[in-house]
Amino acid sequence: MNEALCTSRPGVFAAGDAVLGPATVVQAVAQGNAVARAVDHHLRTGETEKLVTLPGYEVIEQLFDLEDYANAHRPEMPELPVEERRGNFREVETGMDEGAIQEECKRCLRCDLEWLEMMGLVYEAVPEREAVEVC
Repeated sequence: MNEALCTSRPGVFAAGDAVLGPATVVQAVAQGNAVARAVDHHLRTGETEKLVTLPGYEVIEQLFDLEDYANAHRPEMPELPVEERRGNFREVETGMDEGAIQEECKRCLRCDLEWLEMMGLVYEAVPEREAVEVC
């Protein structure tokens, strides 16, 4: 078995439990998708190569001013008071309300966009695409 999910027999591929052993359904489905792309590539080109899907993303218009979050700080996670923690299995971190989460997402997005700018990367839509790695 190699990274292209092909076996030692030409034109025979394997995936899922046959390759990974017992694993999660998510891992098996992901590997099934990968082997399907590898088989399709093999049938079209006759070549056996590892295919890597590079995820794309779309640019979404912002409905708020990112600069409003330039000095924002991560909010503190609400916690169960110490005296209420003894003798039960309740979660200690109680979670934020929806408004706090929305504000945190805006702060986080600003940081991501700032990183793109700092790295000299363009903030524009990128389609999903496949790259080929030769095994």
